[in-house]
Amino acid sequence: MLKDNLYRLVALSGEDGIYKAEIALIAESPVFAGHFPGKPIVPGVCLVQMTVDTIETIEGRAKEICGAKDIRFTSIVTPLECSSLHLELRKTDEGGRWTATVSAGGELRSKFSLSLCNA
Repeated sequence: MLKDNLYRLVALSGEDGIYKAEIALIAESPVFAGHFPGKPIVPGVCLVQMTVDTIETIEGRAKEICGAKDIRFTSIVTPLECSSLHLELRKTDEGGRWTATVSAGGELRSKFSLSLCNA
């Protein structure tokens, strides 16, 4: 589990299907020791999983990814430059579809669409 090992959910707010979350990266995480020593980056799959974890918190139940599309990583995320991330999540329908943007330091780092199912 990444929550509380790679990151902490600091704040979460929202309504009407639009949510904003603040994520604090844990620079001492062993994930960064292996990815990559001396030049740590947050793996893209971890950004996606942080989003799923946050949606689980919003919905109060375990979720799994049923589909994903338009995944774009526009800039790397490193704990050396960015200690926090900002997520904006939008529930697009009742079928479990969400869009997400991840930004850090005022810069868009990733955006994607997910279809989630109950686990």
